[in-house]
Amino acid sequence: MDSLAENGAHMTRLDLDRIDLSHPVLVEKLSLFIDVSSGLQTLRVSDCNLKAKQFCLIAQTLESNITL
Repeated sequence: MDSLAENGAHMTRLDLDRIDLSHPVLVEKLSLFIDVSSGLQTLRVSDCNLKAKQFCLIAQTLESNITL
């Protein structure tokens, strides 16, 4: 996740399918990455063991970064 934060500014797609994101620190780092990655257009997180609270955190971060 740290390398994503350093190199992800130009990333438009991030596929994390089937990666266990159940640890809260990973979700926090993912949210920070989303926050600084203004070009992210697609985020895939199916089968990642996300709890509802973690999913809501990611969704709120994505909503706050929508640009029209």
